[in-house]
Amino acid sequence: MDILLGLGTLAVTALLLSFAYGAHRKDVPAKWTRLPGLSMMICVALTLMGPVGLGFLIKAALAPMAELASLSIFSVVITGVLVALAVMASPLLIRPALHKSGAYDDLSADNCNVAPTQETVVAA
Repeated sequence: MDILLGLGTLAVTALLLSFAYGAHRKDVPAKWTRLPGLSMMICVALTLMGPVGLGFLIKAALAPMAELASLSIFSVVITGVLVALAVMASPLLIRPALHKSGAYDDLSADNCNVAPTQETVVAA
């Protein structure tokens, strides 16, 4: 059962990350992304869900035969559908962020966040 919990948690984490990244980075961000509390809740959830999912997978790997014996066909199908949904839907949820035309594309911007060269550091 732990293997299914781990896979399900990681699939939901991938979906949440894709959704949040797409919502924050699209041309006109969603209104909820401008509220610090909601954005922080998403970050905290992502920070917690990934390690929990990996922990379940590691726990399942410690006793693989006991894990395989405890599986039911219903739970395997549900987890398989969730993982397939994460694989198919994540690119669609990230797509709004990939088409962004912002200051990062313009290298002539005032602040490109370029590290100073050695000559600049020595001259200062």
